[in-house]
Amino acid sequence: MCWFNLRTILLAGVFAILSTVASGEAVSASDRLTSTFKNVILMIPDGCGIAHFTLARWYKGTPLACDALNVALVRTYCSNSYITDSAPAATAYATGYKSENNYISVLPAVYAMPGITLPAGKENMPVATVLEGARLSGRATGVVATSMTSHATPAAFTSHWYARSNEAILMEQQVYQGVDVLLGGGRKQVMTPVDSGVRPDNENLLDTLKARGYSILTTREELAALPSHTGKVWGQFNLDALSRDFDRSLPVYQHQPSLADMTQKAITLLSNSKAGQSKGFFLMVEGSQVDWASHANEPVGVLSEYLAFDSAVAVAKNFTETNGKTLLLVLSDHDNGGLSLGGSRTNSTYSIRPLDSLLTAPLRKATLTGAGIKLLLGDDRSSNAIIHALGTYFGITDLTPDEISTVTAASAGRMEHVLGTLMSKRTDISWTTTGHTGNDVPLYYLGTNDQLKILQNTDVARICAKAMKVDLDKVTDSLFRRADKLFGNATSMTVDTVGFNNASGSLTVVMNGKTAIFPFNKNELIVDGNKHLMNGLTVYSFQNNTVYVPAQALSILKGISGRLKKK
Repeated sequence: MCWFNLRTILLAGVFAILSTVASGEAVSASDRLTSTFKNVILMIPDGCGIAHFTLARWYKGTPLACDALNVALVRTYCSNSYITDSAPAATAYATGYKSENNYISVLPAVYAMPGITLPAGKENMPVATVLEGARLSGRATGVVATSMTSHATPAAFTSHWYARSNEAILMEQQVYQGVDVLLGGGRKQVMTPVDSGVRPDNENLLDTLKARGYSILTTREELAALPSHTGKVWGQFNLDALSRDFDRSLPVYQHQPSLADMTQKAITLLSNSKAGQSKGFFLMVEGSQVDWASHANEPVGVLSEYLAFDSAVAVAKNFTETNGKTLLLVLSDHDNGGLSLGGSRTNSTYSIRPLDSLLTAPLRKATLTGAGIKLLLGDDRSSNAIIHALGTYFGITDLTPDEISTVTAASAGRMEHVLGTLMSKRTDISWTTTGHTGNDVPLYYLGTNDQLKILQNTDVARICAKAMKVDLDKVTDSLFRRADKLFGNATSMTVDTVGFNNASGSLTVVMNGKTAIFPFNKNELIVDGNKHLMNGLTVYSFQNNTVYVPAQALSILKGISGRLKKK
């Protein structure tokens, strides 16, 4: 063989290896985890990149709670873009599969990134989450967020739908998922319009929750007073998302618990539950609004929300260190805003910038975020109101006439961005975008000294599953069977899709002389008016026109028919 051909073959092999490594599919980091755990706590500061951690650390003046943990790095791209949306990012963390933008724990139909493959016929199919796997393993489960709990990240652990915007469906699945502890915002999604809610199907899900034995909470005081051995708990402390943490001083928000409060209570409830004592628990905690403040390029909001998250991490870290049977993972789903400490204004002076040029007086003095200032101003955009609000609560006492005019003219949807721009220009903080970026993000972890190194975001779900001895593929096979194949011997099957996008619709199966109704998005099988609970949800795939049900549905239906025959 000539040297040219040998060199060509060697180079081809090297490029093949590099291509595999670049796609991130070479070695699963879950294979590097050698231990198993009773409990897993997954904490996500949504939209938080390296610069967010750095800014928060400088502002706090002491180490962050995660600084003492082990560190790895996570690649964040989704199936159709090198910059991910929160929905597929959370789907990767929840299911172990990359999906496409807007998809919530459903496999993608679009593959535009290297190294991502899927067996034919699996497109748009729901796949099991680590929360569902934990529940089937006998563990207690919990979700905590500062957003509406039907928002993309928390929903990805409890729900399955192709559009993150359809929070009516995501919330309904969340209710019927059987989560033991849920704390956050979004109460309007469980209430009908008559009760100040927004449910399009007019189903009062609060009644459903009460019938299923949940304690319903709406205030910080109720959460604090809740006994530590309470059973199922559903706490939604605002009709919409919770407020920014800095803004809790405003009277309208004073009855909302902090993220640390919710995290502490969730850990207490889950660890003291019967399932938690016996098998353990899985808990997902999201600091949702670092992301929202970053979309607005608003640094005070970033600090408010990351420091609130930092306090929650301290709670989880303390439990992990004292419990000894817990794996704690702390990582963002993606970077946002292109936040930079330094920018074009520091091009020629970057090497001599004092810390005070970053942590300027306005930034240090701000006690409300841009969202809080927007609420405080309301419809009063007079110069006096703006000067007073920003001078008293936002640290800016040197507004120019042009800046006052900009605030006056800002629409409600732009106000936070306008205020963020005013603050950023008074510091060395810069932004490159109001959207997400494709940067890798850090993973901080505690409970194991295994070297996780560089991970795919899909590895996070596999690590959580392996830690709990859960096989996600087997859980998917158990929870999501095609109804047309599972009930292949049925006399008839009818799919009613009327109103499916408004959380309605059902599957009707006639089999062994009995008629069974499977309402979409619920874990109920109805025969002769009697409800039978399944271990998973009925999920309709609009793109495939296919209904997925738990494998258990067949045995339940056969059991009902068998009992009738004996009679």
